[in-house]
Amino acid sequence: MVVSSTTMTNMDDNARWLHSNTDLLSGCGVSYNVNYIGSVEILCSMKTLDFDNRTRVARDSIRLVCTAVGVLLKERRKPDPPSIEQLKIATEPNLTYSRTPVQLTISTDSLILKRSNDSQILYSHKMEGISFASAGEHDTKDYIAYVAKDNMNKRSCHVLSCEGNESLDVITTIGQAFELRYNEYMQLQQANGQPGVIKSLEHDEFLPQVRILLCLLKC
Repeated sequence: MVVSSTTMTNMDDNARWLHSNTDLLSGCGVSYNVNYIGSVEILCSMKTLDFDNRTRVARDSIRLVCTAVGVLLKERRKPDPPSIEQLKIATEPNLTYSRTPVQLTISTDSLILKRSNDSQILYSHKMEGISFASAGEHDTKDYIAYVAKDNMNKRSCHVLSCEGNESLDVITTIGQAFELRYNEYMQLQQANGQPGVIKSLEHDEFLPQVRILLCLLKC
């Protein structure tokens, strides 16, 4: 299912979700047409950073990848001085598949990027290996980024360009999928007699952070 920017089904005033939970269950998923811009390696676990620094890493990754592919940006913030964020991002982005039109499918199981012209899967990232996601800022507001582990346990921040002001919709949908996934794990733990927060998940702190991020973006 390809979702337009005007699709606002089953939206809850508190959670601010856009889709029915059924749409995001494993084996289903919600899809958006986006452009894959590139990625950059992240040199630390996102768990070691607070929310502000995680957001800065994601947004600096967007700027780095966009600059590498020749996207002209209007600098609306002063460049950060040498800091912890710059030490956490590799200096050379990976531009394989750069500017490729893809279909991003979001479900409770994974984020999948399929090339639009032939449906070849370029990347498939399991939800438990995704640690953070963010929209861009000001002049990169039409871009999103998410940090995920690959099969070699290496973290990269993947940058996507969204159509028609859909970046907030995409981030919101990822947040909804994370919440559903988290609830699935919590129910499984309770069924096994092991209640409590699941610290093994890469995204164990993502849910409160995505809610904060959504509030900031909508202000």
